[in-house]
Amino acid sequence: MDWQTVRRALRRHFGPKLDPADAHELDDLIQEGCVRLLRAARREPVEDLQGLITVIARRTFQDWLRRRYRNERLWKPLEASDELAIPPAVDPRFGDLIERIEFMVLEVFQREARPECEKLARGWFSRRSWKELAEELGLSHAAVRKRWSRCLELPRRVLAANPLLRPLFGEEKDD
Repeated sequence: MDWQTVRRALRRHFGPKLDPADAHELDDLIQEGCVRLLRAARREPVEDLQGLITVIARRTFQDWLRRRYRNERLWKPLEASDELAIPPAVDPRFGDLIERIEFMVLEVFQREARPECEKLARGWFSRRSWKELAEELGLSHAAVRKRWSRCLELPRRVLAANPLLRPLFGEEKDD
């Protein structure tokens, strides 16, 4: 493989897509594209180099955009006008917040007659390993994790339907 040709092709793909403010990222994107191309070439023989370069360039650029915007959302500096959200004082009469959430989730599973989900929830809340639960249930580790993921859809839906809890789920629409 002629790496100079590969680098020129990647530069042609990335260059027009970058804003002038992001021009300093070009060499990093080219390098990342070359690494991905090398890995792909090691897995199997390359039949259409230009096609593979195009696919890798597109995917590398999309991944770079995702990383960039995710980091901007997560690490956006606070403006002077931004107020720090101070959580409301927790009334000690209602107990520990985590215990209350665990109680609500277990109640949802009991009310909806989902004993397997309740068992997985109890395991999760007691910090047992999925491997241990999988052996106990006679399932694979991946199957238990997938079931837990599906089980969580129910309390999310039920709790998000409550107008008082809806803001916790990012759904602040009024009914």
